[in-house]
Amino acid sequence: MKTVYPDGVEYDRLIIESELFEVPDDFTFFVGPVDQDEFHRRVKDAQAVLLGCTKIDPGMLTRCPELKTIVFLGIGVWSYIDFDEANRLGIAVSNTPHYGDDAVAEHALALFLAASKNLIPVDREVRKGLWNREREGVGLRNKTLGIVGLGGIGAAMAQIGIGLGMKILCWTRSPSPERAAEHGVVFSELDYLLTCSDFISIHLPLTPETTGLISEREFSLMKEDAILVNTARSEIVDTQSLVLSLKTNRIRAAGIDVFDNEPPGSNHPLFECENVVLSPHVGFNVREANINILRIGLNNVMEFMKGNPLNVLNMEALKK
Repeated sequence: MKTVYPDGVEYDRLIIESELFEVPDDFTFFVGPVDQDEFHRRVKDAQAVLLGCTKIDPGMLTRCPELKTIVFLGIGVWSYIDFDEANRLGIAVSNTPHYGDDAVAEHALALFLAASKNLIPVDREVRKGLWNREREGVGLRNKTLGIVGLGGIGAAMAQIGIGLGMKILCWTRSPSPERAAEHGVVFSELDYLLTCSDFISIHLPLTPETTGLISEREFSLMKEDAILVNTARSEIVDTQSLVLSLKTNRIRAAGIDVFDNEPPGSNHPLFECENVVLSPHVGFNVREANINILRIGLNNVMEFMKGNPLNVLNMEALKK
């Protein structure tokens, strides 16, 4: 089975070689990023594709008649592939769950700490020769952490919060007493979580149901001292509402690792906000997670070849 990784980075190639991963016999690695024409040139006769961060335009899959499976190196594949087209063509789409649960949760914590302790502005002041000790930070112990989504990353975030002595509220689409006991959380309705939480952490996949989940109304429910962190997908939080809430001090601060368009333009409205900490979608980027994501992705391909598809998100495509 011809397998192509059309948009990798050199770091990925080094990991694949150094970790001695099992790879398909006919495996080709390209360095990206790529435009759509170059993407087609690289994958047009492939049966399997490892997909990095290239969004596949509608109609592109039709132009790749040999393609049987796409393995997305990440979780939120829904914003990169037209699933209706994949289903129609019988292309199985899988992702790489749990590859970086701890890494992303740790990054969310870093954003919370940076925002609550004013680390970015005081760093800038010290570098300028200013010795301002009047900025008051926010403690985390005994505060309420609201976790929106209790998948692998949300569960890791809950454990971090518990370790810091925080009270954990959680909203999820599948609450149960067993899950609450397992993770040490209290499940609640979303409105209650937003109203009661001092810190709010977003850990949901991007789907039609979660797009715009946190918007003007939801911000109006939050405490004025609340700190929001989003390491999931930008589209879950309405950017305009977030910017307005930060500028008017409707909430205290935010930490953002994801953007509607990446990289964002130089005039992005969040750049005008002093009370936000920004990072370039790097929450996952630790060596352990990078090894995991490639191992899971390549294993998805190898098992698919053996007739044992793993982590497939559109099982109906297999029927074709």
